[in-house]
Amino acid sequence: MTTFNTLETICPVCGHKWGATICMSICTWLNPSIVQQIYEKGTLIECPECDAAIHVQYNLLVNCRSGMFYLNTGQDIFNIRYQLYLWGVVDLEGNIIERNKNQDC
Repeated sequence: MTTFNTLETICPVCGHKWGATICMSICTWLNPSIVQQIYEKGTLIECPECDAAIHVQYNLLVNCRSGMFYLNTGQDIFNIRYQLYLWGVVDLEGNIIERNKNQDC
């Protein structure tokens, strides 16, 4: 199951406070668009006041067809992509590998 949480955030650039929504766990076959976002830009959030990109570091629980694993979002984008590849979430080109319909959830 994909879950979200609100993270009280203060922008390091402008000091704006707001509640940013982050994904705490993801079911890859139910929410492939979230997987694609993480593959493309990691877990960056943007300040609604100044548009500063802020990196959020935490352990994201990933449920994929190979099993479940924690993805440390504090890694650089290349290591995040590599972990997604190793676990069979994406192929070498970054395309999401869809769950086989014959597999159990």
